[in-house]
Amino acid sequence: MIGQTISHYTITAKLGAGGMGEVYLATDTTLDRPVALKFLPESLQRDSEARERLIREAKAASKLNHPNILTIHAVEEADGRDFIVMEFVEGQPLKELIAGGDLDICRIIETAIQIGEGLAAAHEAGIVHRDIKSDNIIVSAKDKIKIMDFGLATWRGATRLTQEGSTVGTMAYMSPEQAQGRPVDHRSDLWSLGVVLYELVTRRMPFTGDHQAAVTYAIANETPHPLERYSADVPEGLQHIVGKCLAKDRDERYQSAADLVADLRALRRFSSVGGKPPRQRARKRSGLIATLVVLGVAVIAATVALMPRLFAPTETATETERKMLAVLPFENLGEEDDEYFADGITEEITARLAGIGGMGVIARTSILQYKGTQKSIQQIGRELGVDYILEGTIRWQKSPDAPDRVRVTPQLISVSDATHLWADVYDEVLTGVFQVQGDIAAKVVDALNLTLLEPQRAALAQAPTDNLEAYDAFLRGNEFFNQGFTIENPMRLAAQFYRKAIALDPDFTAAQARLGRAYIELYWHQGQQPEFLAQADSALARAIARDPDHPDVQLARGSYYYHAGEFDRALEMLTDARQQFPNSSDILAEIGYVLRRRGNMHDAAAVLVHAVELDPRAAAKIGLLADTYGRMRRYAEARRCAEEAIAVAPDVELPYAMGAWLHIMENGDTAAARRVASDARRVTTRTPAFTQIWVLIYRLIGDNQAALAVLPAGFPGSPGFAYIESAAIYADLGDTNRARACYDTARVVTEEYAHSRPNNALAHNDLATIYAGLGLADMARNELRIVDSLAPLAQDYISNVELASNVARVYTMIGDYEPAIDRLELLLDSPAMMSRQTIRLNPFFRDLRDHPRFQELARRADRVF
Repeated sequence: MIGQTISHYTITAKLGAGGMGEVYLATDTTLDRPVALKFLPESLQRDSEARERLIREAKAASKLNHPNILTIHAVEEADGRDFIVMEFVEGQPLKELIAGGDLDICRIIETAIQIGEGLAAAHEAGIVHRDIKSDNIIVSAKDKIKIMDFGLATWRGATRLTQEGSTVGTMAYMSPEQAQGRPVDHRSDLWSLGVVLYELVTRRMPFTGDHQAAVTYAIANETPHPLERYSADVPEGLQHIVGKCLAKDRDERYQSAADLVADLRALRRFSSVGGKPPRQRARKRSGLIATLVVLGVAVIAATVALMPRLFAPTETATETERKMLAVLPFENLGEEDDEYFADGITEEITARLAGIGGMGVIARTSILQYKGTQKSIQQIGRELGVDYILEGTIRWQKSPDAPDRVRVTPQLISVSDATHLWADVYDEVLTGVFQVQGDIAAKVVDALNLTLLEPQRAALAQAPTDNLEAYDAFLRGNEFFNQGFTIENPMRLAAQFYRKAIALDPDFTAAQARLGRAYIELYWHQGQQPEFLAQADSALARAIARDPDHPDVQLARGSYYYHAGEFDRALEMLTDARQQFPNSSDILAEIGYVLRRRGNMHDAAAVLVHAVELDPRAAAKIGLLADTYGRMRRYAEARRCAEEAIAVAPDVELPYAMGAWLHIMENGDTAAARRVASDARRVTTRTPAFTQIWVLIYRLIGDNQAALAVLPAGFPGSPGFAYIESAAIYADLGDTNRARACYDTARVVTEEYAHSRPNNALAHNDLATIYAGLGLADMARNELRIVDSLAPLAQDYISNVELASNVARVYTMIGDYEPAIDRLELLLDSPAMMSRQTIRLNPFFRDLRDHPRFQELARRADRVF
């Protein structure tokens, strides 16, 4: 046929042939473009079923318009022969690429993501491919994946071509139900994708046999060898993904391609430090950090736990493809002082979209880094891992003689080709700002073809207050609240503005809830003063009285119960809030706080990956994921996360501390830890809680002068901290007089502090250390008994783990070596930022080093969780 012209197509080359068709390269002389023509083989030209399959393929693929699905241009007939006119893709079948063996893990994951995204589009259109295999997937010269050959596809409303009980497809890739001739659905395609993914990693098929019956038996009954058997580069989590695709029971597989793609994207993010980015603001201190033995990186603990009901699709989130969106900071075209207003409107639009299922919305903390950026839409999209970007401008037009007006010009842009999907101009009196916010959110949802139920549509336009002055105060409060907790303490200013908003509108529920959260932050970071917790309780009581089901109220209540130590009630509230805000990375983080304290580090790490996907530039969250992996002693993952966090936000303190500690924890590499500590000097914003971390790191790397230099910053919640650690350093330096003087000063301030807080385990832990330093062994033992009664390890695997390590320190100081080693052994058997290397190097345990039990602990392999 080469050289022939059929209709207006001139055939130039044969591209391939198979049992169901021959494919030729041709030139469309009308449109002057290359196309591929698929003909039935001569032997099947008169076969009615074969012709039906050819037409079926064209109909199925023509229903789809997706960059990962081969485009069908037309079905035509010439000289009595039917043929399909298809997009021509210059590339090679995935099967050939696999045989070449030059695919690294990052490329494998990216390939699987693109296949999954194509399937998600097909499934959303009601089409099941039924013959996904590496032969039916083309890889272009630019690594673009194209799914083809929909000849066996079935879709809603289609006439059944094959009878139930018969099998169609390629046996090695078939799901159990497909191989046994039972009805199939979209989950059968996900099984086949699992087979392709297994093949990509291992260059082998997971189910084999000498004949078809043997392959069918293997598919239904056998478990494939693990990926690690064939590849040493398999990242943590990929085996779980493949295993879930290949579950024999389809109810145990991924229930949508979108869920599979979400996990693959998360895996891609942490399979390479040079891959996708991270995120944001320093978060709250994770415990009552009393010990210097366990790295206090938990001070900002924000891990997020994987709970099935949290991540099950909601009634409005049954989508098969999750569309990722970023709302860039709207540009302020008004007065410079109105910047907070533009930021606040952006945040409000983002928050409204965060309540919509079927999409992922990047958190504001990642977005703020692009304020005033000169980067292109495509570059931002790549960095954030999003498909669409909403941007715009805002002008607040103020007039002394007429009502203020607000002019908003939003535009929704597709990242792939920078095309505008929707744009509009809103010019309203200021009182209409809430309607504008809701309408923008609704138009975005409509433009993305997502389902929006009427109650959701009504909620988008709901005004949080009728008082614009109160709303202005609320936005100003948010400006300070979003700065997090630093030495400058913006949280007090946030609370001040929230109080003003409430005074202007006592029914302003969101302001009441945010005021409660501001007081909780003040309680947590200002020495846990009971009055702050009481003020939070009062603010939340008023919010609950007005609207107990408001998601902001549920989030605030969850945070309150968490900080009050009522973890079960906290989880209940946060779970409810998660249902209403499926895209809230902060809610995920709050849930993580609770579950980490329960010791559920594995699930916390899994969910924090999802939180990071929604907040991909938040270095603090990535650092916290590093902290969680570190507590599990999964060093490679922890190190990648810490390095990525530093790369994304070199001015954030947490990942440096994490990176330095991991070098010590994993292999005792104090030289590498010293290099990271030196790099940390570039940090511009210091958080008081990190004082303790750096003191310990400097002591372990042998730099006592650097440890002394950071101590004057103090440590909230432990008034004697700086004196205690100074005393320990002076004792190591042989200056016993200065050491005793520091211990005496610490005793005075700490006894007074502990007397006013009799149930504060940290205060009693500090007293135990002070008494041990002063040689008052019995008094130290008494304080340790109080600590044990107030803070049993199983009650809180963050604060109490850290307290337990300081208990071991005190027992060592007073010469009670057996109970000291008992505590260390317990900690090494628990998820904690401690390893055999840290106890070996730590100066607090110097006197234990000749003890046989200690030597055994220092030799044994770290327990991995």
